[in-house]
Amino acid sequence: MNSSGKVLILGASGGIGGEVARRLVADNWQVRALKRGARMRDPEDGIQWIAGDALDGGQVAAAAAGCDVIVHAVNPPGYRHWRQQVLPMLHNTLQAAERQRALVVLPGTVYNYGPDAFPLIAEEAAQQPVTRKGAIRVAMELALKDYVQRGGRALIVRAGDFFGPRAGNNWFSQGLVKPGQLPRVISYPGAIGVGHQWAWLPDVAATIAALCEKLHVSADYVLLGKEPGEGQTAAYEPPDTCPCCGRKVSGSICPECGYQLPNHPPRGPQYAVVATRPGFVQSTESSAQLVKYCGFTQEDANNAIAHYVNNQSRILLQRGLVDSAAQYIAAHLDQDFFCPQIVVDCGESEEALLYKPKAFETPSPVKSQEGIGFWGVVGAVIVALLILSFF
Repeated sequence: MNSSGKVLILGASGGIGGEVARRLVADNWQVRALKRGARMRDPEDGIQWIAGDALDGGQVAAAAAGCDVIVHAVNPPGYRHWRQQVLPMLHNTLQAAERQRALVVLPGTVYNYGPDAFPLIAEEAAQQPVTRKGAIRVAMELALKDYVQRGGRALIVRAGDFFGPRAGNNWFSQGLVKPGQLPRVISYPGAIGVGHQWAWLPDVAATIAALCEKLHVSADYVLLGKEPGEGQTAAYEPPDTCPCCGRKVSGSICPECGYQLPNHPPRGPQYAVVATRPGFVQSTESSAQLVKYCGFTQEDANNAIAHYVNNQSRILLQRGLVDSAAQYIAAHLDQDFFCPQIVVDCGESEEALLYKPKAFETPSPVKSQEGIGFWGVVGAVIVALLILSFF
């Protein structure tokens, strides 16, 4: 692993959180850990410990500043008050992640499922739990799903009951055997002959670390299912093609549409710009805007506008954009004619994109700096002559 990303772990003093933290440190991540009443620990563990409470949104947001990943492995204090505290803590994590455009990682469980999902649980199996904790887990995953639909990124790594050298609250070390002692009697927590799924914590942590590395390296993997490219450690070189208008670019600013290319690799969600309702007039100026800012040919621009107006339907203007490019395009289009809207582009069909909810507010339109024109000059001359006539 060659990562130098930054990660915040909530619950790093617990079994799975601590194991993930140690593994990410070993994989060269910059690891922060938020802990209630934390005191600075030995820096040799490679973890930056921050005093804070996952129930305090401001403290979570401050700890997450600059992080690429947030691992949400925290439980309520004393393993009590799940119904009152679990979802507020997750809400704070999602708010912080949204500000940072961070990937949220949740160690998942099988509590979500009822007896109908067994014996083999498929990823798309219905989640119909029969316990209160299972219902809370379902609500947590629904919150993550909502976060993804708003343009966020989330990863759920589902496993069975944890056991391992540093595992805390788990059936294995609290019921089956006594830690540090040779087993003389094994107390099995289920019916004889009924299997149980166990997960070795170091293996779970290694899986999470590998996925964090892959998803951190390439947002394309999350959005479009593409494998990250080779040579990710090489210095970033800006593209030679403008992502807005598609023209060749030799510097940092497109000479055609004026878009300023970012000086860092694009990461996070991608967006599309959609024209949401037809304007009232057809204009050559609007056609020119599609050519300049969206990379249309003149013929395609004319056809698109004709279809837009005649069929009273939405049209896709550009897709696969980073947020700055989407905002740039939307701000330069005729707001009254195109009524542009920015939506999250997760690689779905064009038809599905057209009716997605907007991702964020469209920027204010750019005011063109026009001259005063011929009659403005004439008027200015007349005013000047009138003023001079008084002297």
